Amino acid sequence: MKKIILFTVLMLFGALYINAQSYDFEIGDFSYYNLRWRLPDGNKNTVSIKGYKGTKSELVIPNSIIHDGITKKVYLIKARTFLTDSNITSITIPSVFIVEKEAFAGATKLEKVVLGDSVSLSKFCFDECSQLQTVVFKGKVYSFDRAFGWHNSTMQRGFYFISSTPPTVLMEADFDESVYKQVTLYVPNNSVEKYKSDSVWGKFKIEVWETDKKQ
Repeated sequence: MKKIILFTVLMLFGALYINAQSYDFEIGDFSYYNLRWRLPDGNKNTVSIKGYKGTKSELVIPNSIIHDGITKKVYLIKARTFLTDSNITSITIPSVFIVEKEAFAGATKLEKVVLGDSVSLSKFCFDECSQLQTVVFKGKVYSFDRAFGWHNSTMQRGFYFISSTPPTVLMEADFDESVYKQVTLYVPNNSVEKYKSDSVWGKFKIEVWETDKKQ
């Protein structure tokens, strides 16, 4: 089932599996390995983050890197890469991206997550991040099922949306009723009704926010 879901997400992203050499390498604080996926623009130079040895509190995942003279798209964060990280307070993830299961689970100081356009979040990738209060969506999110593990949470949290159009969700989140009451959506002023009528986001409390304050 997991392979079927991943394949579906890859097809929606437009990525194709290709035969290519795979090996590990390091650049700065990150360790990578080459993927075997080709993106819609024809780029077959894609890599995954598989490790991190840095101590930054505000971490920005690179959109691309240069390795062996070749520009490569950073496309995926492997499962458990940042598991129980005790330094990161905010994380920014670029557009067209997959975050695997438990990638940031147990990051106890993580307070804010900023997601680019067309991001897929796997189950529990932000589970047990006890300080997480703000999640900013800048575009589509293909998969959202239990990514934040909020089915057991009692914390007050907020989703902040840049786009006036509700993000597309491939698989609806499996939340219980308590989460819909705890989490508030903050949306642009001209899009409240769009979010209220959405099958996923319309289940939450919805309020207006000023987009220049949380980006």
